[in-house]
Amino acid sequence: MIISQILFIIFIIFLFYSYKSTVLIYTAFKLLFNITFVALNFGPVILTFNDLACLSIIIFFPFKINFNKPYNPLTISLLLYLTSLLLVSLFSLYASSILMTYKLIISDVVYPLIFWYFLKTQKDIKIVIRSYIFVFYIICIYGIIEFLLGHNPILEWLALNTTSRVFVDHINDIRFGFGRYSSFMFYPVSFGFVCAIFFSFILYYYKKYNNIILYINKMNFYLLLILLFIGVVLSNSRATIVCFLIGLMHSVNFSLLKNRKGLLIITIVLCIGAFMYDYIFMVIESIFIDKTDEIGGSSTNLRISQLTESLKYFMMSPIFGNGINYLTYIQDENYRELSGAESYWFILLIERGLVGIIAYLFMIKKLIFLLGKKHLSFSIIITLAWVVLTSMSLAIGIDISYLICLMLLIYKSDEILTLKLKFNKKFVKLRNQLILQYD
Repeated sequence: MIISQILFIIFIIFLFYSYKSTVLIYTAFKLLFNITFVALNFGPVILTFNDLACLSIIIFFPFKINFNKPYNPLTISLLLYLTSLLLVSLFSLYASSILMTYKLIISDVVYPLIFWYFLKTQKDIKIVIRSYIFVFYIICIYGIIEFLLGHNPILEWLALNTTSRVFVDHINDIRFGFGRYSSFMFYPVSFGFVCAIFFSFILYYYKKYNNIILYINKMNFYLLLILLFIGVVLSNSRATIVCFLIGLMHSVNFSLLKNRKGLLIITIVLCIGAFMYDYIFMVIESIFIDKTDEIGGSSTNLRISQLTESLKYFMMSPIFGNGINYLTYIQDENYRELSGAESYWFILLIERGLVGIIAYLFMIKKLIFLLGKKHLSFSIIITLAWVVLTSMSLAIGIDISYLICLMLLIYKSDEILTLKLKFNKKFVKLRNQLILQYD
């Protein structure tokens, strides 16, 4: 806990020094710190460095705003999400955890609003995306180090300095011939999940905006993709593999067959596929055929049992749910049916009822149509990848603000690109008028 408190003091200094830049950079570093850096312990609920950092950003925010209020395309969705959390906390069958409600509000609602407020210029976009790239270099390289060492020295050290559980050690959980690795994340699935989503995002962003909004060196770009792919593999989860494959769908382009570079890329992919054939086949087979006894993980029968129990609790309070964080209290060793309930839908059914489910579905719908027709296929695919993984498993420590911020980066990039094109058209028109006058 001491390391988190020291980091928090350093963070406050950075906020004083440059509030806006700190907010933009920290959007990426939220992934690095997630929930493994515990700052304060309140029994079943802990406050992490992330929670304190987000709270500090909110406290300083009123002193940094001006009267220029930028339009936020997600305001209604975020306010509906906020309303659902407040309604559940007030009217749920059992008392909601105040601390957990606060954590959800600042992370899922308030932070994306503040992030958008300061995401204004091309320079801001560059700061955020370069911060993400830097963070993923750290996360993926440390994941490789964890694999080579056979243990996670940083998280093990953090675990020794707190009574809270900072990560789930799955290194000895052998699936498909090797263990599961977490890097800085609480859980292997979280590691693979953030890598898979960012792989899909950066692949699309590079194709659309490289050399226009942001320049990413080709060598660095391909190295990043390789590291992200390694991160997905090291997490060793069927859910992350499915998420990764769905996220790739927007990049399927048969025109690659018409040029040498495209053929080279396809050849490399096929070589990798041939080298990893056994692994890929086992993963795909295990998705459609229940082979839990052979490879571990949750069986189909267990998932059905968990769904049945979730529906039972849902019917106890179908409108407002049983209360935020209620699942934590019933999810113990004496109640095996819900131990490791690995789907976000189970949380919504049990804790937030119809109010929470409707708010979540509305947010998902908004994210799909956020970027308009121009990016509709990408929006559908990356949002589908998110929904599928969170339905199949739990990415503990990763909240929906991660996806929201990535989508807002594309939204703002489009805004800036549109302004550039308008300016260029006006400039050309003015130049032509001047030429005519002098002629």
